[in-house]
Amino acid sequence: MRGLLAAGCLLAAAGEGTRSKEVPEQAYSMAREARDGVAVARSLTYLGMRALNVQDWPSCDRFLREALARWQQLGDREDAFLSASTGVLLGWAGFLQAHYEESALLLTEGLERLRAIGERHASGHVLFHLALTVRARGDLARAVDYLREGLEICKDFQDRWQLSQGSRIALLLMDHLAGAEQQAKLVGAANAFSAFTGFSASYWRLLSGQSGAGLRERIEREGYEAAYRQGHAMSFSETVDLINVMLLELLSSKGARTGSTPSARRARTLTDRERAVLRLVSEGGSNKEIGRTLSISRATVSYHLGSIFNKLGVRTRAQAVAIAMRDKLFSSLA
Repeated sequence: MRGLLAAGCLLAAAGEGTRSKEVPEQAYSMAREARDGVAVARSLTYLGMRALNVQDWPSCDRFLREALARWQQLGDREDAFLSASTGVLLGWAGFLQAHYEESALLLTEGLERLRAIGERHASGHVLFHLALTVRARGDLARAVDYLREGLEICKDFQDRWQLSQGSRIALLLMDHLAGAEQQAKLVGAANAFSAFTGFSASYWRLLSGQSGAGLRERIEREGYEAAYRQGHAMSFSETVDLINVMLLELLSSKGARTGSTPSARRARTLTDRERAVLRLVSEGGSNKEIGRTLSISRATVSYHLGSIFNKLGVRTRAQAVAIAMRDKLFSSLA
């Protein structure tokens, strides 16, 4: 049965048509007959993944929601990675259907669970998806924070394919707001790390509505071939640096136009869950009490506090609360 499940996962990821559905369906039937709850949940996750890849949204939502419910019943003691991944897949499906609020919630919860089990590498991909989701909700500053955090993970793991996807996410976030020459350079870098073929081509077409070939032709037509070639020759660290520079320039430009204040920018760097944790900290809650209130583990609460301290530039709970009160961050949490 495990062999069938593994084969189904590979076929689903590759989008292998009928076989990608038949194999996990067979595994699902066998798991139900054997009353193997873990195998049933896995099969449903793989069926949902396959439905997501072919954009069969009714089936995707049905399979993944049932899988998520079963994983929650089983608890994190059974395949915590796939359990967390199921929520991430459901969140990504929500984004692709323009259900941005639910998508952000599911992706954030999935990210928290991956971090809690030490899956930092996988967290990078979720951060990229979160960047797109919160951008779609109009929060560019937080989108940039998510993207930059994901890029740091790419850099630590030296994952060329992940950096290629991060570069493409950056292009989508900046859209027409970045200079054409810099965009051409970034396209060249992204293409060097992972060509616009296979999954990368499908991923780009799905998110941007245009083909990689069409993008390349536009760059040539507009006279930015030299910039493209320069980007194509950039190193890993040079590509990360270029993206960070472009993102900071974008934020600076947007901040100048909107009159964004430092306290508003500081508040936007906190995720919804971090805001909830900070609110409970201000009310005197211990890690155990906060975890019970938010239905998360004490380890996850500690992780959030570390993230809050880092973003606010403090070392203690009292300092975090003091800054929140001084900059009126709690008014944005109401």
